[in-house]
Amino acid sequence: MTEIPSTSTSERVKQFLQWFAALEPDEQDVLMTMVQREKKVRDVVKSLGAMGLEQRREVFERLGLPADLVSRIPAPEPSALGDAEVEWVDWKAPGS
Repeated sequence: MTEIPSTSTSERVKQFLQWFAALEPDEQDVLMTMVQREKKVRDVVKSLGAMGLEQRREVFERLGLPADLVSRIPAPEPSALGDAEVEWVDWKAPGS
């Protein structure tokens, strides 16, 4: 995508939507899927980053993730410490 000069956010959104509407439907579908997946990843990272260290360790242990990953997520601000609200949902593989 080309560099857009400094404009208002609403104008940039309009330009983006025009660009997006001009794409082939298959390209639109690929981009929407990518954006949705990226948003989910960002939400997970944000949730993990808001957890205290012990809660984070518990989540990582439950998910079977390597313990050294816990230290790679920056600690939350002291004022934001507290148990994060987490809803556990059993994962099912597609097609199972």
